[in-house]
Amino acid sequence: MARARENRPRWQKEEFAKTAEAEGFPELAAKFRGVGAIEKAHEENC
Repeated sequence: MARARENRPRWQKEEFAKTAEAEGFPELAAKFRGVGAIEKAHEENC
């Protein structure tokens, strides 16, 4: 269960990115995805 909570913020970033793209903000979507990628790398290296 704890692991599911740890992944939630990264999952939320992808949802935010999809919303940003749908509303016409591709640059903002890219930023959300970038933060998600950083969080994923951090998880894998810690």
